[in-house]
Amino acid sequence: MKKKVILVAGMPGSGKSVLSEAAKELGLPVLSMGDILRKEAKKRGLPLTDKVLGKLALNLRRVYGEDYVARVLLKEIQKLKNNAIVVEGVRSLKEVNSIRTSEGKVIVLSIHSSPITRYKRLIRRGRDDDPRTWDEFVERDMREISIGISDVIALSDRMIVNEGISREELKKICLNELRRVIDDC
Repeated sequence: MKKKVILVAGMPGSGKSVLSEAAKELGLPVLSMGDILRKEAKKRGLPLTDKVLGKLALNLRRVYGEDYVARVLLKEIQKLKNNAIVVEGVRSLKEVNSIRTSEGKVIVLSIHSSPITRYKRLIRRGRDDDPRTWDEFVERDMREISIGISDVIALSDRMIVNEGISREELKKICLNELRRVIDDC
């Protein structure tokens, strides 16, 4: 039986990690496209900064194809025995289509927040690969858009708007939306 794969898209700082937390609470395995890049960077001895990871992502896509990260992740998806899986951080329609052709029911769920809201969240979060300035933030957004994330978000099957609500409220919304997606699949 083919799996139900919930692909999660959203610009940096939109709330994808909260959705992943909600998925784990429901007992769903969560795989991260970004983890594939971070693993590759570590293997190459590269620092985990935004610029380095961004350059690596573009290079891997250029050399091995736009859906390279998805193809690597597919091997992990296929190892899992679960009926439903969440994949965080899909960034292009090529990635979506790569997974869609290999797996059963694929749903794209996007999370949206305004740029200023996302920027403030990323500054607070302070992860090594988060931007430190507005210019770095805009540069990262433009890189994500150039990869194709805006197309994925625009063509999503479902959308959560994460604006003006608390983290706890977002988590409740994510739990409810994930339950609906699983029930509808």
